[in-house]
Amino acid sequence: MSLVSFTAFPSLERDLAQTVREAALDHESLQTPIRACELNRCRGMCCHDGVFVGREERGVIGDLFPGEVFELRGQKMKTRTVVARQDELGEGYPKHFPQTRCIFLDDNHYCRLQSQAVEEGMHPWYWKPFPCWLHPLGFQREALSGRPVLSLPTKKKDPAGEPGYPGFASCTTCGRVDSQGAPAWRTLEPELRFLSQISGRDLLGELSC
Repeated sequence: MSLVSFTAFPSLERDLAQTVREAALDHESLQTPIRACELNRCRGMCCHDGVFVGREERGVIGDLFPGEVFELRGQKMKTRTVVARQDELGEGYPKHFPQTRCIFLDDNHYCRLQSQAVEEGMHPWYWKPFPCWLHPLGFQREALSGRPVLSLPTKKKDPAGEPGYPGFASCTTCGRVDSQGAPAWRTLEPELRFLSQISGRDLLGELSC
């Protein structure tokens, strides 16, 4: 296993690699037809509420972008959000989503963390918190064994869903079922390939069987 770090968060990356190596694959959900990210349609919809970050991420990102880029939400820290204008909300913006956007979205709806990595000649996701580039993929736990499961949240199985809040990933443009789209494992090939690099596991090979 390579000791090279693919991201700016080596400790979290090691944990993610271990999770991927242990994970079961939800083949059924990963066959769901979805379309690839189109910022001109969604305008960074998945970034509307920011993302929770831990100590390692706060330290690294805080050094890269000094200033008030984090805020306390309950007992956890999250990237700060600002009120979004109507023209900054994507097509079909869910009514249950707050009308806000992450502080790291620029005027063209690109992530400033990703743009910074590209400018430095690094992998585009080098500086981004893992949930950002993994979206809409996620890990859940099997009820009995506790084994992690890599899956695509669906309307019926969206872990963020609760009374009055239909869900998160399954409601974003790139997470919605789209009959004109390709199977999720094909659409999300870049994400799965990066997970494979980090973990040393051939996820695309397993999913294509």
